[in-house]
Amino acid sequence: MTNEVAQKSKIGRSIIESGYDMRSEHSWLAAYLLQEKHDPNSFWKPYIDVLPGDYSNMPILFDDFYKKLLKGSYALQSAQNTMESLRAEYDGICNVCPEFRKYLFMEYIWGRLAVSTRVFGVTIDGKKTSALVPFADMSNHSANSQTDWQFDSKRDGFTMVANRPIKRGDQIYVNYGRKCNGRYFVNYGFTVDGNQNDNDAVFVADLPVEDQHYALKMKMVNRAYLNREFQVPATYSCDVSVLSENMKPHNMFTYFRILHAQDKELLVFSSKEFKENMKEMEPISTRNEIEVLKHLRRIAQERLSEFPDPIEVDHKLLKENKFMDSNHRNCVMMRCGEKETYRWYIALADKAIPLLQMTWNLKFKRLAANFWGVSSRFAHYITHVVVPLVKASKK
Repeated sequence: MTNEVAQKSKIGRSIIESGYDMRSEHSWLAAYLLQEKHDPNSFWKPYIDVLPGDYSNMPILFDDFYKKLLKGSYALQSAQNTMESLRAEYDGICNVCPEFRKYLFMEYIWGRLAVSTRVFGVTIDGKKTSALVPFADMSNHSANSQTDWQFDSKRDGFTMVANRPIKRGDQIYVNYGRKCNGRYFVNYGFTVDGNQNDNDAVFVADLPVEDQHYALKMKMVNRAYLNREFQVPATYSCDVSVLSENMKPHNMFTYFRILHAQDKELLVFSSKEFKENMKEMEPISTRNEIEVLKHLRRIAQERLSEFPDPIEVDHKLLKENKFMDSNHRNCVMMRCGEKETYRWYIALADKAIPLLQMTWNLKFKRLAANFWGVSSRFAHYITHVVVPLVKASKK
């Protein structure tokens, strides 16, 4: 079941003829699912009959009990934004496509969640598309999955091939891709144990109008980027498997470097093409980097204060592992991961600022030598940012 199949269906053609511009390609499959669900003679009936009847594990459908557990978490706002977007899309389709009005809003929510939690991205005849694949889409996620999947044009079908022996009775997994727990939770309704290096948190900042270089900085970051929200993991490394530009730590650091750039420091940015290539921008000075770290630390401290419980409470709950249900546990995992991320940025500032305040001398070189060859997120920042900046400051 692909987007192309959905678009060629009766409901698909009706939406196309209405001129409505779908917000998401998943919406085509959702609309088609609703059409087929209402047809007792549908070819897809056996498949649709075994799909989950509800998605109470998804944050956008959480009741007040679970929302209270998530107080302080960006997952609440993300879920609300998603629900508002789906409402707007549903109303938009209904306004121009009478054929769609027979489907209730909550039916549409069911269809969209069925698609977003099960869809595969495949390439058929050189064209990328989205597909629902019966049986295959019942596989759970594992980063260490035993299968590799693709659309095989020679066989004219979707294939799952074992990449190692699988014992009879073992559960078969597929890999949903490396994602932060926040994305697993908000988009799929689960969290992953042992995913502590891939948690994330939200940082929001804007360019203050009282900045003496406001006009120049406004040109650098583009009007659309004056207010930025970043959803980033606890790392400075470029090795981050994310799709959106606002999820890349390098982009966040570059934005904050521009916010705190002064006088001649701005020449570094104005001499390069910025706009969509934020990851290419390098640190510019020890003074600037210190201000960036202070700003990130301040945001992290403020966001941590919005959580009712300290992280120690979450650690205790997870250790005891006595939860009402999986939703309860996922909520604690989610908020704990955010707190861990904020704490990492606070620790980064606490440890890196004193090093940035040092001069390029034997003492600093000896300290810096301790980080070479060390595989850690903090060591990566020291060797790629702090050392080059301190070395450059001696000139």
